[in-house]
Amino acid sequence: MLFEGKRAVGVKVAEADGGHSLVRVRLCNTDHTGRGGTHAGPGETMRTRSVGGAVGQPSASHVFVVYAHPKRDSFVGAILDRFLAGLQEAGHTYELSDLYAENFNPTFSASEFDYFRGDGTAAADIAAIHERISAAQCLAFVFPVWWRSAPAVLKGWFDRVLINNFAYLFDGHEVIPNLDNKSVIMLCPAGSSTKTYQKHGYDGVIQRQIEAGIWLYCGLDDVQTHLMADVDASADDRARHLERAHRIGHSVPMRFVG
Repeated sequence: MLFEGKRAVGVKVAEADGGHSLVRVRLCNTDHTGRGGTHAGPGETMRTRSVGGAVGQPSASHVFVVYAHPKRDSFVGAILDRFLAGLQEAGHTYELSDLYAENFNPTFSASEFDYFRGDGTAAADIAAIHERISAAQCLAFVFPVWWRSAPAVLKGWFDRVLINNFAYLFDGHEVIPNLDNKSVIMLCPAGSSTKTYQKHGYDGVIQRQIEAGIWLYCGLDDVQTHLMADVDASADDRARHLERAHRIGHSVPMRFVG
């Protein structure tokens, strides 16, 4: 079981290249009655928000893509390019945020802590990102796995962007997820082998920390994590990962309008 104490409704598949993907994963806590709830932090309860089913006519999705690598001409950048090509070929639109190129400041400031506590307003750069997120039906993240997690600049992005009064709300000790009707895709090239990740449980670190600890907390349970191990093993492995990124871009679902 990927998440101890939680019930995962979805499919875990091992692709031919040895990588792992969580496809359309739905996560929820299971209490002693067997009824599903949602994840909440210590001393907190969480209230769910209902999300309607897909109705109307299919239309292209708009994807907000966040890229977190210091070099655009790296292999991680090539993964991004193939993913974007797949999006375009499938008829979707996207907006790209290259955190290094934009000189994104990952430092969570004292004034932002005050805003988190309910005093003041969001910083101007963060308010602009909130608008970009709100305009998207899908959020995509392309980043290398460093120390079994995301790069520091992306961790700072999570700290500053996914904040109280936007990604979630507090009602006393109750957490109300505030992001819904969006899917999340994470493409994560990694230098270690699949065998190493499985032996030490490193693959589960990303899944627990980011999928459950961040996205589920904010109300997003439609998450795909694509761990692309062995990126330095051979040219053939890299070619397979590039093709996989292209397929993932093609696989982003249409949205329904009307």
